[in-house]
Amino acid sequence: MNLKIRYKNNRLYTNLVIGILWSVLFVSGLLVDNIDKGWQYYLYFIFVMIYLGQYFFESYYHYLIIKDDTITKPELFNNKSTKLSDITEIYKYKGDYIICNAETKINLSKNMIDPESYRKLSKFIDDYSAINQITLKEHLV
Repeated sequence: MNLKIRYKNNRLYTNLVIGILWSVLFVSGLLVDNIDKGWQYYLYFIFVMIYLGQYFFESYYHYLIIKDDTITKPELFNNKSTKLSDITEIYKYKGDYIICNAETKINLSKNMIDPESYRKLSKFIDDYSAINQITLKEHLV
C-alpha cells in the first residue's frame, strides 16, 4: 500500500505566487541604486525563502504518506509517524480526522487536503477501521 495525500492546489499556488511577488520586490530593489538598503530590505529575501521553501517542501513531501505499515505526516522540523498496527483510536470531527496511538496524535485537516486525496483518505480510513475493528468515533469526547 502506497498512498500519498496531497495539499490543496490553491494552498500550493498561493505560496508560489506570494514567493514570486516577494522575489520581484527583492530583485527590483537590487536593480535600483538610489534606495536605502537597510536591514529591513533583506527581510524581502527571508520572505522569498519562506514562501518558496514552503511551496517546494509541500509539493515534494505531500500532506500525508501512507506507505507499507506506516503513516507519516511530514513537517519541516518534526515528522509525525506511527505504524498502522499501533493505531488505537480514530476520531472524525467536521471532516477532520485525528489518528491516535499510545504516544502520538496525528491531526488531519480537511481544509488542507486536495478533494480527490480526501476521498481516498476517507475510503482508506473506513476500510482500515472496518478490517482492524477500530471504532471510528464521530466526535471528540
